[in-house]
Amino acid sequence: MTGVQTCALPIYSKDKAQINDAARKAGVDPHRFGKFVDKMKKLEGRGASENFSFDELVTLANQFKGGGK
Repeated sequence: MTGVQTCALPIYSKDKAQINDAARKAGVDPHRFGKFVDKMKKLEGRGASENFSFDELVTLANQFKGGGK
């Protein structure tokens, strides 16, 4: 053992928290909404670190709620 500690939290915990908060605000399932966000990132050609802002996530959550899949 090297004495180096690792963190059990995922690197993207802030991003996941924002996705969960936006999903809650729109009243949608966070897990399904997270998959929708990943799909939208790919469709828009965003890279792994090119995340949506919270306002964009809320807009996407409302779109998802309205039937966007």
